Amino acid sequence: MFLTNLIQIAYSNKINELCSQGRYKDATKNFHESAQKDIVVPKCTCIILMDGLIRRIKGIPKGALLK
Repeated sequence: MFLTNLIQIAYSNKINELCSQGRYKDATKNFHESAQKDIVVPKCTCIILMDGLIRRIKGIPKGALLK
């Protein structure tokens, strides 16, 4: 259980870090890798990834608010 939590945290941190760098393709790969290994990342990590992908598609700057 403890090891599983550490792995979840590690994947979550890596995905968040990649998103903050604008590396959404790499973040998505890490997300899929975690899913294939049955590792569930927190909802907030999924939301950060989705937000970044939406902004990228729409061309919205990182600091702007989505409507």
